[in-house]
Amino acid sequence: IDALQYDPGYYRETGKAIKRIIDQASHAVIDSGEGAQLVFSGVLEPAKLNVGDYSEMANVGGQFPIGEVFTESVRLEDVNGKVRIFIFGDTSFRINEPQVPITLIVERGQVVGTENSTEEFDRV
Repeated sequence: IDALQYDPGYYRETGKAIKRIIDQASHAVIDSGEGAQLVFSGVLEPAKLNVGDYSEMANVGGQFPIGEVFTESVRLEDVNGKVRIFIFGDTSFRINEPQVPITLIVERGQVVGTENSTEEFDRV
């Protein structure tokens, strides 16, 4: 239960620090292991925070998990490479963890293929 306790100082300060780094980045790379790298070669959108601080937002509310900092490419065409998926939410709203990670192949912002996909992932 203690692991689920929200630590506002940690999440808010750490989240803001990560946001500053992302907002200054000229590109990004997600390295998901085994040589799979998803490359964001262009400018990123300003990072969004889900850290439990809604003081600067018009619409408020959230749910667990808290602590996310996320962004995306301004131009989807700037996203290329491979990314491995270790776990995903399936069509029955359950956590699905395949025996072997599924690899997405991305070209110009579009998934053009997969490696080690499963029937359930294909349904998603």
